[in-house]
Amino acid sequence: MDDARGAHLSNDGSARPAQTRSHASGAGRNVRVVIGEHDVFFPVDPLRRAWAKLGVEPVVVERAGHLLVDEEPERITDLIAELL
Repeated sequence: MDDARGAHLSNDGSARPAQTRSHASGAGRNVRVVIGEHDVFFPVDPLRRAWAKLGVEPVVVERAGHLLVDEEPERITDLIAELL
């Protein structure tokens, strides 16, 4: 979550610097963006412009929401295995 200063808030509420582009690009690592088709926190349509700017083609998991690991564990496992 971002605060008004542009810092990200960790789970305990403490601020940490925003990620740099090298983090977004994976810094030489295999990275995949996966989102649930019905995610209410990160809706697919508003994020399309951001993905285009990053040059990312996300995987949209059909019939899933925000909790992909709980909703589609086999699909997520397969997607991770493809990166290894």
